[in-house]
Formats: sequence, C-alpha cells, structure tokens
Amino acid sequence: MRYGEVDFVRLSGNYDKWWEGELGRPIVPVVFWGADPGRPEPKSPSLGFGTSFDERFSAEELLDRQDYNLSCCEYYGDAFPFINMSAFGPGVAAAFMGATPHTADYTIWFDDPRAIPLRELHFEFDAGNKRYRRVREFYVIFAQKYADRAVMSMADLGGVLDILSAFRGAENLLRDLYDEPEEVLRCVHEIQAAWLRYFDDLTSILAPAARGYTHWDGIFNSKPNYILQSDFSYMIGLEMFARFVMPELESTAAKLDRAFYHLDGAGELPHLDMLLASEHIKGIQWVPGAGTPELSDWTEVYRRIGASGKKLHNIQANLDNIEWATEMLPSPDALFIGGQWFHRSQKAGVLEKLRQSGITYT
Repeated sequence: MRYGEVDFVRLSGNYDKWWEGELGRPIVPVVFWGADPGRPEPKSPSLGFGTSFDERFSAEELLDRQDYNLSCCEYYGDAFPFINMSAFGPGVAAAFMGATPHTADYTIWFDDPRAIPLRELHFEFDAGNKRYRRVREFYVIFAQKYADRAVMSMADLGGVLDILSAFRGAENLLRDLYDEPEEVLRCVHEIQAAWLRYFDDLTSILAPAARGYTHWDGIFNSKPNYILQSDFSYMIGLEMFARFVMPELESTAAKLDRAFYHLDGAGELPHLDMLLASEHIKGIQWVPGAGTPELSDWTEVYRRIGASGKKLHNIQANLDNIEWATEMLPSPDALFIGGQWFHRSQKAGVLEKLRQSGITYT
C-alpha cells in the first residue's frame, strides 16, 4: 500500500498473531522505493545523524522531508511507514541528562568532558534539558500532523550502563565496578528511573493518536515497547552482568510490552542464558559484528534462542535464505526478518521470490 493507505488494523492483527505464535509464518516487511510522491521535494535535508540536532533545520522542516520520503515508498505485507528517531543517536538519554552530543554524518556519540567523580554524579528526569526539548518537539508535531498515517519510533534512549559510561568513560566505569559497586548501583537506579520517565513522557504524546508503536529495530506493536541493550556488558563477566545489568533489564522489561534485547557481539554471548531465562524479555536480536564474526556460523545461537521460546530477529536472514533461517527454529512464527528494501523496478521478482518461499500476506 502507499503511504496513507496502510491498514493498521490488519497490520496490528498480524503482528499480534505473530507475537502469540498464531501467524504461521515469519514477519517479513518489504518496502519498494522510487514511487511518485505526488508532491514537490522539500528543500530541507532528511532527518539523520548530521541533521537531528542541527538547529538550522526546524523539527517541522525535517518532518516534512520525512513525510516526502515516506511518500516515495510502497509498503507490502508487514511493512509500515515509520519515522526512525534513532537519528538522534544511540543512547540519546545521556544527552537528556547532561552529556554532550558529538555529531557526524554517520554517527552520534555522547560524553561528558567535565569528568565528574562517580560519587558526585546524579541523574534525574529533566524536562527542560535543551536536547530533550528538541527531541520532544518532533513527537508533538508528529502527533499533530502525521500520526494518522505513520508510526514514530521511540528514540534510541540507550542502555543504562551505556549511559553511565558516557559520563564516566568505559575504563573508569570498569574500575568503578570494582572500587565503588554501591555507587554504580545507585547511578543505575537513578538512570533507570529517569529513563522510564523519558519513555513515558514521549509515549504519552503519541498515545492519543498512535496507530501503533515501534523502536529503532522496526518491530510493530499495538502497545508501547522497546529493544533494550547493554553494549557495555561486552566487557564484563557473568557475575557482574548478574549484579549490575540483569536486575535492571528485567525490571525495565516488566514495565514494557513485549520487550526485545539487542545482543551485540560475541563478547555478549556469555550472558545469553540469563537473557533467555528472563520472564519479561520476549525476543533477542543477535548482531554478530562486522568482519569475521559476521561470516561465522551462528546456527547454534539461533537454535538456542528459538528453543527458549523467545522471538528472534536474525539480521543475517533475507529473502534469499528464508528457508535456512526458519529451519533452525521450532516455528516460523519465531522469526522476524528486518525490513527488506528494493527499488520498484525489482517488484515482480521480489514478489515471486516471496511466493516461492511460501510467504503470503493476509
């Protein structure tokens, strides 16, 4: 369907069936770009890492450009038009709590050049923070002008220890885990409380008009949800993960609906069993990492996730290997294949490939 024509009732029903294991197939969003947008191209650039915090461009201008971009696409099956607020960077809640963003065309990162000692660090929800006001404005305008025909993702708020690492630096935080564990736990609790308030506040703006919810990974849900993470945990062992990370993940996931976890890199694999034992984490996105890890055989990881009853986002899966991706799982309902993007000139071949794979949309 074209932008503005997507049947969100049907879409929500299919995703709900998938979550409940009743769909009978994987979730496979397919988008074709290159359609006639039916309107002139705006002069403003697209929303991205390099423009998100650039106040030369207003939220209204950047959202108008996103509206144009969505109008250039056709949405098939499980695809839906959404504005990905990850453009403000991974771990943007650090900026809401006082960290400084550094932007480039390809990424955003956050730090605090003040080098505040751990015991002097305190975190709280700050509605008046300049960066938060900037992000919040996008939600307000979206809810007023676009929420009837698209979905806005939750900002990439980040993992709690990742946010703390932005203030302390990774090496200092690793020492803190040994030297001042109680102070680290205090900061974890303060950051989590602020994180949840940012999540709830942004959600409350969307809720009256929302057709659905999503996060940067693009999984649709009828209720507010999120993909949690702790990239910092790549550097710590099981005992520290159990003490400093897992309790927060579990309690945060309990407050969300159908939370996923972003498991990033081989260094995080030792933590997988704890994540799979979680009651409230409902799915795992496994990211092997670039280079050699990406080329390795991770079949056993996929099988472990599937056998646990969790959903799996297999980022190595695509339209060419759907059979391979599903045969490792107890049911095709367990699999989410991330958005597949093609030019309209490829439409006939792509739709035939879907048919041959047994993927039919209802």
